[in-house]
Amino acid sequence: MTASEVSVPLALARRVRRGSRVRRAIEGAQAEEPDLAALAETCILSLLDADGRPWRERAAAAAALALAPDAPEQRSVAVDALHQALDRELWQTQRPLAGLAYKVVIPLCLALGVAAVVYLSSQGLFLTDGWLDAAFGGAVVAGIVAFVLCLVASGLLMPALTGIRAFQQNRVRAAAAWALGRLGVADAAGSLADAALYGTPGVARASSVALLEVLPHLSPDAYDPLDPETPRLLCRLLGRKGPEADLLLLEALGKVGGGGALADVERMARAARTEPVRAAAERILHLLRERRELERHSGRLLRPARAPRSDAETLVRPAPPGASGDEQLLVRPVIGAGQDDPRTE
Repeated sequence: MTASEVSVPLALARRVRRGSRVRRAIEGAQAEEPDLAALAETCILSLLDADGRPWRERAAAAAALALAPDAPEQRSVAVDALHQALDRELWQTQRPLAGLAYKVVIPLCLALGVAAVVYLSSQGLFLTDGWLDAAFGGAVVAGIVAFVLCLVASGLLMPALTGIRAFQQNRVRAAAAWALGRLGVADAAGSLADAALYGTPGVARASSVALLEVLPHLSPDAYDPLDPETPRLLCRLLGRKGPEADLLLLEALGKVGGGGALADVERMARAARTEPVRAAAERILHLLRERRELERHSGRLLRPARAPRSDAETLVRPAPPGASGDEQLLVRPVIGAGQDDPRTE
């Protein structure tokens, strides 16, 4: 394990509190013979515990999964955990009741507390009889004012808390994208392209770099005409990241792109500013045109234009070559002469 491979996870781990299992596991990766299986297990558990672990620890765990062992089973679990951390839809729906808690539950609890004080005051437990009326009126007014102020404060505080949490989540997402790029996970091309297009600036930068590391690992076997989403996302990135990125994107579209990518590649061939990009686009166009024709003809079934006519006197010979038998045992066609073939109606 080289120092450069551990540098990023180690830098993130040093921001985690001392004594954390994730920090100890990452620091142990600098040993001569590190236990990568134990490191991956610790980081996977921390990354999947979105509610129980601090975001700094989860970001360090995500980056450390780039050191996942080569064992297929554990590597697959690590990649699934990184995909889950990168999924922006999961972040948006992870805590749907948080706004309700801040905006309704807290003011309601405060109002109930004020009501309890009013009730006890009316029973004379805190004040004498001469002060009951004034205390009751003042407590009601104070409860109403407190409820309104709490509602206003929660409305102002909730966006700030949401922004802070989004910042923390995006740091974890950026670390997960970096790890997927270092692992060279070809299946992550679609998720990384989506994050590069629609993520926050930090997530988009990390995902763009990771995507360029992942694209060379794509194979022609990855082409799936039933999954046009990944080629569509790659097409949207054309012309945005520079000539070197355009070359990698075009090569990837030559492997996984279909007829739907044809218009974008034609546009890139016309608008390319460098000759290598234009030549690559022209070369990929031929592949995409062939795939478009295959996609057009793949849904067609070959049927005969007309069923062959049979003569009623024609006899069918037995299957074994050279076999002979009684003519009465020979099979006659079902459709006789002069009868209409229902298949041609």
